[in-house]
Amino acid sequence: MIKAVIDIGTNSTRLFVAKIKENKLNTILKMLSTTRLGEGILSSPFMLEKAMERTSDKVKEFVLIAKEQGAQEIYVYATAVVREAKNKDVFKKMILDKTGIELDIISGQTEGEIAFLGSASGFENPAVIDIGGGSTEVVTKTNGVLSALSLKTGGVRLKEQFETPSGIIDIAPIKEFLLKNYIPQYMDSTDIKNAKTLIGVSGTPTTLLSLSLGLKEYSPSKIQNGIFLKKDLDDILYRLASLTKDKRREFSGDFKERADIIVFGGCILSSFMEYYNFDNIVVSDRDSLEGYLIKKATE
Repeated sequence: MIKAVIDIGTNSTRLFVAKIKENKLNTILKMLSTTRLGEGILSSPFMLEKAMERTSDKVKEFVLIAKEQGAQEIYVYATAVVREAKNKDVFKKMILDKTGIELDIISGQTEGEIAFLGSASGFENPAVIDIGGGSTEVVTKTNGVLSALSLKTGGVRLKEQFETPSGIIDIAPIKEFLLKNYIPQYMDSTDIKNAKTLIGVSGTPTTLLSLSLGLKEYSPSKIQNGIFLKKDLDDILYRLASLTKDKRREFSGDFKERADIIVFGGCILSSFMEYYNFDNIVVSDRDSLEGYLIKKATE
């Protein structure tokens, strides 16, 4: 059977279509669009009308594409910005009216769990970090026990707090802010101290590794299970931070739509690795999209 899932995030909306046989996923199509549903996330508890319209229009487009690919079942879920918004019911109805599909607004715990399901198979005592626009999830599994924590920090939130007119970014105060307010909290709610492997999913690690490798367009085969050294991460992070907005977009090639938030997501990843003494991270192209379908298949 062919199934599809659409992930509505704070920064982007993503489509995944796969053929499922015996609970194994064979990818047919993956797409991403930068829809910025979380625009203005720090200044208002309400999602902007224009952001909801452009995001729901993109979801409608993705539903049509999924059907063209033969999807017999299509799921749509939303994460941090929607679950926090006071007008989430308005957006939920908008999605239903345009697509006929009921929007699943998932918790931070579930968001972390599906990221783990999609990426961590075959690793011993792994930890998964999923840095989004509005939240960051860390999940560990030790001796079969899954622990997860979702915190309200992400690339879009940091951008709205620390961006500069020129785009040149001073990383030091951002990392100081993260290390004081967020990063240490994962110690008490997960078993991160016993994790043997750190796995990074979603746009922050995949984009930074791609740029570190000199790739100007995304190549899943070159990214999946790639080992990203902390020193190489910091090298590309500080290089990007030193550029103006225009120069960073130019440098980023096909990743230019993430150019204004990538440094902020990278600060979260670098701070986390620094605090918990990880000198490398395994980067996964598989993430919560795969995990959501796996979860649905086993319910």
